[in-house]
Amino acid sequence: MRYLGRKLGYYPSDPDAAHKVEILSCSFYETYEQIGKTFRIKDETAKAKEVKKLFDKVLPDFLKSINKECKKDFLTGKSLTVADFLIGGVMYCSILDN
Repeated sequence: MRYLGRKLGYYPSDPDAAHKVEILSCSFYETYEQIGKTFRIKDETAKAKEVKKLFDKVLPDFLKSINKECKKDFLTGKSLTVADFLIGGVMYCSILDN
């Protein structure tokens, strides 16, 4: 994602803005990893418990953590970045649309 972002102009050249992209991306990957774990749980009772935890705690906490960023044009400012594609695209297609 970083490679394409740099190549296509969606990764900031400013180090502070790039740092913000990295923080948001890493936070998203940590959250998405927790989502992925639920797909490997075989026991339906345990799976239901983990899915409930995702929707009651994990996803709301993640969304709250980026909420202040969402009041701008894009997550890291006035320009579209890989963080917007990653978080917006994957969240919508993988989670909210299902």
